[in-house]
Amino acid sequence: MNRNADLLYRQAKQALDAGRPRQALDLLRRAKVLAPSGGPLTVAILEALLETSSLIGHVRETDIWKRQLELLRPVRTVRSPSDATKGRDWTLRFIRSKRTVILLVSCVSVFVLVWVGYSTLLSKSSHSDLAAVAQSQPSRQPVSPVEKRLAENVGLVVLYQEYLGHFNGEERSLELGMTAGTAFAVSNHGLMLTNRHVTQARIELDASMPPEFVGLKKQGEIKLLVCFGKSQDRYCRARILHESVDFDMAVIKTDQHFEDPLELCMDTVTKLQPVVACGYPGAVTLIEGASNNGHQPARIRTHAERAKSLLKSKKHIAWAEIADLAPSWYDSVVTKGIVCGPDRVVGGKSFHLFDAKVAGGNSGGPLLEEETLTVIGIVTMGGAYLPEFSGYNYALALPQLREELAGFLD
Repeated sequence: MNRNADLLYRQAKQALDAGRPRQALDLLRRAKVLAPSGGPLTVAILEALLETSSLIGHVRETDIWKRQLELLRPVRTVRSPSDATKGRDWTLRFIRSKRTVILLVSCVSVFVLVWVGYSTLLSKSSHSDLAAVAQSQPSRQPVSPVEKRLAENVGLVVLYQEYLGHFNGEERSLELGMTAGTAFAVSNHGLMLTNRHVTQARIELDASMPPEFVGLKKQGEIKLLVCFGKSQDRYCRARILHESVDFDMAVIKTDQHFEDPLELCMDTVTKLQPVVACGYPGAVTLIEGASNNGHQPARIRTHAERAKSLLKSKKHIAWAEIADLAPSWYDSVVTKGIVCGPDRVVGGKSFHLFDAKVAGGNSGGPLLEEETLTVIGIVTMGGAYLPEFSGYNYALALPQLREELAGFLD
């Protein structure tokens, strides 16, 4: 179960109980985006969306949630007694056949031999050995000038909590965190842009972090990191300079020097304009703390076991060593599309509607003009937030941010 989705779902139920259905609907839309497809949480969210949208009077949206819910609910087929009897009779005749018995015994024997051989092979290679091999594999290297430029300027945003204390009588420290979205460089001296909801994920992370982890105590505030590769020399410490009050935009500062940062385009955007979106889809993963009933979820137990193993030989454990992500997580994904509707006004803000595929981890990433690689928007939300535009995505238009960004980019 996705912790973010579950938390948003519970907040929505509280808002609904408090008589705030519109707030509940917005929270449920966000929860629907993050929930694993087809799971019980998704069904519960869809049922709540159906109830809330019907309560508010959003007829079209109610129909959409109803259709999605019907697709998830299993279809039960009732067999007649005669059909069941026929099936049993055929099964008995099949089992009583001598040829069938011989065939079944042969199949079982082959299965046992294969399983014994497979088990023997596994015993020769421990899980830790396999993990070490996976970790030793380097991240894929960019092969073209365009790919290289994007790799150098578009990073994975990580929020983490530090823990400090003694383990087996010796002082130790570690980082426990989550990947939150995407950010991109806009100046030589380390400035990057992202979404406000990406940086403000630290509030939820802070609330979910256990006060103590493998005997080490929680230290200070949530910190920010931008990763441009798997190795730690590709991590950049960052701090938040500005979170917009009016727009879903934030400015962060790293110590990284960017040779060729992305250029912001304040010009008019047109329909059918070819664009590319760059980011880390699916990279929103929360490291859960203790749950409401006081029991630790499976993921935190897994991280604890890995941390204990590493702390036996290392004084400091970086967040990535505990998260144990595959090298491909650090490679951004680029998708192509067109601008379907420039300057669409949603909630009083201007967005460019586009059809390049994006997912939750793309939040805060750049929407770029394909030919020049100039940034025309900040990828902010998908069509799941607005069911009537399902299949399309939204990038925050840059001209409305000109005045707010002037003090940082001049």
